[in-house]
Amino acid sequence: THFYMVSVASSAFWAYQLVTNGFAFHLISSRYASDGRGGMTINQVLITWALMTLQGSRRLYESIRLLKPSTAQMPIASYTLGIAFYLAVGVSVWAEGMRKSSST
Repeated sequence: THFYMVSVASSAFWAYQLVTNGFAFHLISSRYASDGRGGMTINQVLITWALMTLQGSRRLYESIRLLKPSTAQMPIASYTLGIAFYLAVGVSVWAEGMRKSSST
């Protein structure tokens, strides 16, 4: 459940950053704007972001409403890597689009 909470929160955070032209968006943009390598178009970025938001939301709903509680324990390394993955995906989607828009 925590993985999907992080995924949905990350999607919401990056949407807010894009709409408000926020600090984090500028920080990522300044890092990748001069990169010069190709990336995704803005339409591809928006579709990818929307699908990640949809997938995270669907899985969060399933985790809360449909899955039965379990006594199984996850190793801390796996838990940490799962959280890091969902945080990194949010950043990487926008970074890919910034590379393309800055090189055109």
